[in-house]
Amino acid sequence: MNKPIPNAVLAPLTKTPWAYDEWSLSKFATLLEHHADADRREGGTCSYILSDVTDEAGEKLRRSELAAMVREGAIPTEMHDGDAVNQHWLHSLEQFYAEVTVAWQEHCRRTDALIGTPAGRIARRQGAL
Repeated sequence: MNKPIPNAVLAPLTKTPWAYDEWSLSKFATLLEHHADADRREGGTCSYILSDVTDEAGEKLRRSELAAMVREGAIPTEMHDGDAVNQHWLHSLEQFYAEVTVAWQEHCRRTDALIGTPAGRIARRQGAL
């Protein structure tokens, strides 16, 4: 699967740095394993109701953000019914946000390391960018 990242998926990354601790970076597999027995036993549908997702700012996704992802087609139809989103899909997305946060911080560290070095110089041109 080689698809561009939908804008609705990228939007939550702009509001706050996401947690990138060990838990956040392994959230999907950890919670999938945690829920596996109950899912098999109870035949659960593994979904969060969109109206139950917080609309407060912070690290949690807002209901409006998930709804935008549904509208943009970023959430596969098998993973939502319009009112609920599969919790494992949601945990995978939250892990993606943790991974992207780590990658961005690594990019910023590399950039900081370049500043003031020959590799960090740029020739200034008239009318550039």
